[in-house]
Amino acid sequence: MPAAVCTIIAKNYLAHARVLMASLRRLHPELKRFVILVDRADGLIDPGKEDFDVIPIEALGIPGLPWFCFKYTVLELSTAVKPYALEYLLREHGLDRIVYLDPDIEFFSPADDLFAHLRSCNIVLTPHLTEPIADDARPRELDILRSGAYNLGFLGLVNSPETIRMLRWWQQKVYDHCYVDLSEGLFVDQRWVDLVPGLFSGVAIIREPGYNVAYWNIGSRKPIKKGRRYYVQDRPLVFFHYSGFDPDRPDMLSRHQDRFVPSELGNAEELLAEYRQKLLDAGYEGCKRWEYSYARFANGLLIPEVGRRVHQVAPELVEQMDDPFSDEGFDAVVEAWNRPVTRPDGTPLAPGITLLAYEIYRARADLRAAMPDIFGADHLGFLYWLKDRAKIEHGLVDPFLKPVLEALRELEVHTAAGPDNATQDTLDEFPAEVESATAEQSGAVSRGAETSTETGTEATPVQAAVCLGEEADESVEPHSGKFVLTSAVKAIYDSRPDLRRAFPDPCGSDCLRFAAWLLTYGRRELELNSDLLRSIESQWAVLLKTTHPLNRFWHGLRRTALGFGARLRYQPATRLTNGRGGLHPALAKQVTQRTESQSTSTRAASRTIQSLFGINLIGYLQAEMGVGESVRSAARAAQAAGIPVHLRKLTPTGPYREEDRTLETVSQPEPFAVNLIHANADQSEIVFSQLEPIVTSNRYNIGYWAWELEVFPDCWNSAFGFYREIWTPSSYCQQAIAREAPVPVVCIPHAVEVPAPASHGRSHFGIPAKPFVFLTAFDMLSVFERKNPLAVIEAFRRAFGPADSVHLVIKVNNADVEPNKMRLLHEAAGPNVTILAGTFSREEMNALINAADAFVSLHRAEGFGLLLAEAMYLGKPVITTGYSGNLDFTRPDNSFLVGYELRPVGPGCGPYDPEAYWADPDVDEAALHMRTVAGPGEVVLNAAARGQAYVRQNFSPVAIGKLMERRLRKVYDWIVKSAGHQVTEFKTDPCID
Repeated sequence: MPAAVCTIIAKNYLAHARVLMASLRRLHPELKRFVILVDRADGLIDPGKEDFDVIPIEALGIPGLPWFCFKYTVLELSTAVKPYALEYLLREHGLDRIVYLDPDIEFFSPADDLFAHLRSCNIVLTPHLTEPIADDARPRELDILRSGAYNLGFLGLVNSPETIRMLRWWQQKVYDHCYVDLSEGLFVDQRWVDLVPGLFSGVAIIREPGYNVAYWNIGSRKPIKKGRRYYVQDRPLVFFHYSGFDPDRPDMLSRHQDRFVPSELGNAEELLAEYRQKLLDAGYEGCKRWEYSYARFANGLLIPEVGRRVHQVAPELVEQMDDPFSDEGFDAVVEAWNRPVTRPDGTPLAPGITLLAYEIYRARADLRAAMPDIFGADHLGFLYWLKDRAKIEHGLVDPFLKPVLEALRELEVHTAAGPDNATQDTLDEFPAEVESATAEQSGAVSRGAETSTETGTEATPVQAAVCLGEEADESVEPHSGKFVLTSAVKAIYDSRPDLRRAFPDPCGSDCLRFAAWLLTYGRRELELNSDLLRSIESQWAVLLKTTHPLNRFWHGLRRTALGFGARLRYQPATRLTNGRGGLHPALAKQVTQRTESQSTSTRAASRTIQSLFGINLIGYLQAEMGVGESVRSAARAAQAAGIPVHLRKLTPTGPYREEDRTLETVSQPEPFAVNLIHANADQSEIVFSQLEPIVTSNRYNIGYWAWELEVFPDCWNSAFGFYREIWTPSSYCQQAIAREAPVPVVCIPHAVEVPAPASHGRSHFGIPAKPFVFLTAFDMLSVFERKNPLAVIEAFRRAFGPADSVHLVIKVNNADVEPNKMRLLHEAAGPNVTILAGTFSREEMNALINAADAFVSLHRAEGFGLLLAEAMYLGKPVITTGYSGNLDFTRPDNSFLVGYELRPVGPGCGPYDPEAYWADPDVDEAALHMRTVAGPGEVVLNAAARGQAYVRQNFSPVAIGKLMERRLRKVYDWIVKSAGHQVTEFKTDPCID
């Protein structure tokens, strides 16, 4: 009897489908193999080169296909297609039996039991659970109830009248109701199939332990490897379902659960590592970047996921047009979602709150809790949230925000200073003690438009011109207790409703925050020169001297200013208008003089850079710290790829030594259209203040950032405004930053190359010659708690006790900045531990790593882990936390990964949020790895050899240089197209890989 297997994918899951079908081809060569593509190939998939049949979604005969694809997300569409695909294959290919499988499945043994079932029934299902769940970890039994009793990653069917009747019933249900909407009791197709055993005959339930093993049942089905085969409960593992497994996070079983870590589950860790490698071999790294074709309208604008169900609010559209993706469809969808939420009589409930805005609000429990009355007291706060955050969090393009912006403009006309909640997001970033100190020491006056709680009516606004009404002298002497604005600053303030709203009392209680904005983000946004700001700077200095408690709060003040500036970063300087489109007279003279002085050099620069391919590399070229090494790494990669480079040195803030002479700067002006600036997000304002405007203006500025936690700080979002895109060294950093970024975020790892170490031996460092030596190293300025050296000492103690056959070396850079932490380190060290404090040259550091036998890092989080990579380059075995950026190169087969639990950061670990999470590595497991690495055996040598080969091949300057060149070519192609062969103004973003 002809039988087949099939799966359904968007094209970014092609590698998963290849692994699945390869496993079936090996075990069941007699089966026909089909892959249904719910996407467009776009020239990226060549069906003729695959060893399975690729069926496009258009072949399935789904009625109203464009609307069917539009109304569902990629997950929902992939499941809604299932009954149509199964009937099509049974009918068109004359099959007697067919098995559907999710693409993230792999077979290990023949499925003989399955096909035995299909000889005696119509439908075969597998349940999520066959045993109760006793704990409260995820998923709970309640979660299983919500998602469905049966897992539809697997389904077996026989071609029978009863099966066809079931498929057609199922098609009717999923055509309009295949959403993830737990509030409505829906979870794609699975909840519907809960009804199948009761509605249709001949349904069999497979409970055999080797079928559909996954995170929801693995507690009782741990895979055990015997020889080359995996077993579950002493029976062969038939197929494993890697649902929620992320190849970029191989230490995690599934993102959908928090009950287990792989190391607790028999040989699951090895199973996951093998599957990850098969995905990589099948082209995963390339496939994962392919964009879903139905993610955008035909005009290229992103379809907001929350807006796909437009047919529910405007059902007439389905009849009016065939293709919602078209230009006509785009206009109709925007118009439908931009309709206001109305009362029964048809009048709007509140300006700016559209049907789409309310749909977002309805779907977000956090918004409902924070702003319970969006049609009343929280109205303005909600509008500002939509304007500032919805574009990033929900992919709303500008046309969907037009009613919101119009409502805000109208409200700004009618109120000089909006209600307190209008600026709450700014005030939330402002430390409470700063606000109170500012009010006490600056002579606070009433704020904005205050509302009477008794009458519900607005009191007369206190005009911001209380202090501004006096014509300020440009040379006014600052004095304590009052802040005086110059006429030019007054003109800025008068022309900006957003400033009046954010700083309603600029000469009193808001003076320090307004001055902070002027001297940071305002200076850059409006290109204000030093002469105009001299009086403000003088007054600021006096205020800080006379109100010394505020000094320690400067960072908070600057963060507040930049946070406000972030919301304005895409708005041009022509905001400083006189109401008729021209510049305010108070600023016209300054702007004219600036334009005249720079126009000649700007035109010359444009002519020079228009035809040159290359990169201006800007960073801490000589600083002996991680960010300095990152820019030197980039220079090596660019040189290896033949990319022309111009070097520009930045001066670091802080106690960093600048003795690295690997690179020498060039004095000529930056010749290229692209700047790559190696400085982290929090340094953006400082860096741009060091660079002349001609260096950064009309250039494509790329920031190279690293960040160690999974959540990027909101207070640094303003830094995105300085850059057109961000490069970052690891997929871990990329994911963290991309969640917040309004610009492209591209992973370009560090190039790892360690020159032949100097001849310094152990005696040079005072290390004993004979024992086995473990090395750990860190910079005290990189946060002691994050680097976690005390855990290394504790693991060393548990592993070896007082034995003299092993030794631990702890290298500390910038030790003197944290004497209390150094005291803790010395107290914990004890015998057989050497602490090396001081800054080493690059040659000395390479020699130290080479002198050690193994490298240990029990960090709590890393952006990349450069020292780990360098140790692997030198062939050293590494023991490290199996978490964060190092997982791009420390793998289960080439490193000794230590398990962990995610725990809150806790207080005292700035700049990290105390409530954020990082890893707490298992010290006992680290001790076990230490004993293994220090002992005899081929396992350690083989792991070290694999690590060395992996780093040298995949992170060499040549390999990373190719990545840089490929991305830069895309950027330059876009520059030429966008600017018409002249680099004058960047208006849109280039395509993203």
